[in-house]
Amino acid sequence: MPYERWVTTDGGKPPLFFEAINLRAGLTIDSSSGLVSGIPTENIRVYVTLKVTDINNTHDEITKRITILE
Repeated sequence: MPYERWVTTDGGKPPLFFEAINLRAGLTIDSSSGLVSGIPTENIRVYVTLKVTDINNTHDEITKRITILE
């Protein structure tokens, strides 16, 4: 089952750079758009740290739980 979610932001000076720590196999993040997508290779419940950095090297991060069950 395909998965797609956007990382949303409020503030920061573009361009923004997105990172995700602890994504599971089959999922990726587009570093310029913040789209997390893919087809997971297994059912997952995992905590992922999402980080965004702006042109001034100012960054913020949040840890969110991602649940994907077929």
